[in-house]
Amino acid sequence: MELNRKQQMAIFLTVVLTVYFLANLYLYLKGRRALSGAGLPVTAYTVIFLLLASAFVAGKILEHSYTASFPIFSTSSEASGWHSCYTASCSG
Repeated sequence: MELNRKQQMAIFLTVVLTVYFLANLYLYLKGRRALSGAGLPVTAYTVIFLLLASAFVAGKILEHSYTASFPIFSTSSEASGWHSCYTASCSG
């Protein structure tokens, strides 16, 4: 069975996001158990953990959406100007 590019990408994203979710779930449950064992409230931990865990995915989406609009935030070496300093013609 031959898969086209969209199906391959869908499978890849499903696997990556599943692993990411399961790793974060494991870390959350371990941290929650540690805090509840120490007698500390877990509500703030839950909110902070959800914000931090979702920040990576949200950052990747925003990076993909807005990098072209704001080239200063680009991660490519040519857009940031670093490429020219690694060539023989760098006069700086």
